[in-house]
Amino acid sequence: MDIIEKYAQLLSNATDFSKFVSEKELTPAEMKKREEVAKAIERDNPDMPMGKKMAIATATAKKVAEEVELDEASNEKPPFDPPYKEKQPENVKDKSGATHTPMSRARDLARRVIQKNQKTK
Repeated sequence: MDIIEKYAQLLSNATDFSKFVSEKELTPAEMKKREEVAKAIERDNPDMPMGKKMAIATATAKKVAEEVELDEASNEKPPFDPPYKEKQPENVKDKSGATHTPMSRARDLARRVIQKNQKTK
């Protein structure tokens, strides 16, 4: 008897499947989001079966929670290795010796975008 047959026999004899299957319980924030989504689905499609509504709402709540976790994790540090600058210097001197402030750099970028858009029209 190979391992798959043993496992199948074990599962067929088991009366309590909770030993084999574990589900993550929803957090309070996920529960709240699930209820909001379920109510929205109820408004949009009142004829949809409750089981289907709750399945969609649960999947949406988990996805939103996962996205929030990823956003929080990405705020920790840049995804690339140093050297990188945390902040650009206030004033920058170019080859000609002219000093450029952050505002003058922003104005220059805005002018370039406007000129580029005018050329494409």
